[in-house]
Amino acid sequence: MEVNENSKSVTNTEANKLCEACQQFEISEESFTSDSHTGQRMHQLGYYQDIFDRKQCPLCRLIAEAYWEGPLPHGPRSTASWTKDLRIQGYWCQSPGSDPNISSLQIFMIQSHQDRKATLMIRPFESGEGSQAHCARRITSALIDLEEAKFWLRNCEETHTCNSMLPKSIKRPALFKFVDVEQMCLVEAPEASRYLVLSYVWGTRPMFLTKIANLESLSTPGGLTHRFMDICPTIRDAIDFTKRLGERYLWVDSLCIVQDGPEKGLVIQDMDLVYSQATAMICAADDKCQENGFPGVVHPRYAKQYVGEILPGLEVVAQYSPMAWTENTIYSTRGWT
Repeated sequence: MEVNENSKSVTNTEANKLCEACQQFEISEESFTSDSHTGQRMHQLGYYQDIFDRKQCPLCRLIAEAYWEGPLPHGPRSTASWTKDLRIQGYWCQSPGSDPNISSLQIFMIQSHQDRKATLMIRPFESGEGSQAHCARRITSALIDLEEAKFWLRNCEETHTCNSMLPKSIKRPALFKFVDVEQMCLVEAPEASRYLVLSYVWGTRPMFLTKIANLESLSTPGGLTHRFMDICPTIRDAIDFTKRLGERYLWVDSLCIVQDGPEKGLVIQDMDLVYSQATAMICAADDKCQENGFPGVVHPRYAKQYVGEILPGLEVVAQYSPMAWTENTIYSTRGWT
């Protein structure tokens, strides 16, 4: 699978100039590495149909294309009338988690009669000269880049302020067990150990569960290997991902809680401790995960990027926030994670 074949690319020619509405943003390559967000106001680009009709403007084409196939329910493809009250607007803002001199262009699609909107972040691609905070990466593989994921985790632990929000003292959850992905069995959680936690939806298919009757066998090294194909694809891929990420322990409710045990209620009361003290959370937000596992771990993912050359030599990507894709999923209805 060649993921870049799925990328949408709009090529800029001499005839393709930014329209008057998009010229309000005063876009240049330097705009993304300056305080363009300071003192900037919201600019109105018109209704969706206006954007769609401005086919000579490379930025309008990019926005229209990205929204056409975007995550909003009842989108333009389902009914033409849906586009009539969709307003497009945008402004420069400071890129999340970056210094004040890093900006991105935020584009909003707002449905006037409902409190519903989708957000696109416009960012340039990396130039190939190393990682750049203000740039987007070009996806070239159908599988997750494990080295990049390791870097993100390491970078978060070493540089992000979120670590200061963690509890100063660790309180051990009741009856705490882990999946040991090296020994492939359930183990009592070692004191102050690193672990990942899986957040997912059980779905409707029968789940393989830890119960009093199989607890002893699952706690024997290799015990999970013997039952591996009985475990749902989401959990199998989470175990594989944890192992390949270089971590040893994973917490999964269906395996780490004895489902018919008398102390199950005590364990459930400590869910906040289980999730808040994890090194990282693996989130299975796709509704198809329960049947198909995690896209990009074992099986190829469909990774589309919306790409356009909006100025000569300036190629950008329009990205949705992760929340835009998950807010209408079954996962978003979960109570505690």
